[in-house]
Amino acid sequence: MKKLALVLFATFIMQYINAQRTTEIGFTGGAIRFYPDLEEKFSTSKNDAMDNGWGFSAGVFLEDHWKPRIHQIVELNYINLNSDVFLEYNPVGSGGYGGANSQNSWKNFGNVSFNYIAISGGTKLFLNKKLFVYPGIEWARILTNEVDLNKSTYHLKLAAGFNSREFDVILEYNYGLKYQRRVYSLSPPLLGTHTNNFLQLKVQIPFYSLR
Repeated sequence: MKKLALVLFATFIMQYINAQRTTEIGFTGGAIRFYPDLEEKFSTSKNDAMDNGWGFSAGVFLEDHWKPRIHQIVELNYINLNSDVFLEYNPVGSGGYGGANSQNSWKNFGNVSFNYIAISGGTKLFLNKKLFVYPGIEWARILTNEVDLNKSTYHLKLAAGFNSREFDVILEYNYGLKYQRRVYSLSPPLLGTHTNNFLQLKVQIPFYSLR
């Protein structure tokens, strides 16, 4: 997984070094609305829940003006996602599920953070001089040790944006392709498994151009 992301990044670098065209380097970042998708089949209780939350991203990008209406782009981002989580543990007692010798345990976990380092690649396809669509794919690595299953995940990206001379404004939707499991408590064992889905309003501000 890491090798694929590094190959993608290295390929892009070699392209812009050898090309006689404009390449922009800049900052990117924005506000995120987080829509976690709880994987109920891995839950011990149907009452488990994750609330929609907020987040942000910040990073850098390289944008190669390959053709007037086709721009290749690579981003390196730090992504922060937050959610309130409710988990319930339903043990099976000698009397069966929820029997006389079983005891349910539950807990609320407020403002839980999911922090990632992410590398993405995509293409801006310009519909005219100002408007573009931006499909892409992203590899993201969780930065917390509490996630014990699938520390790396992928997001499909689909965005639309507006281009100005100073910056681009982009509305982007990210759809998670792999679930991740987090250990919230060892005693009682409270685990939560989800996939990432989020909507992001961000800007890309170039600060240097190469020709």
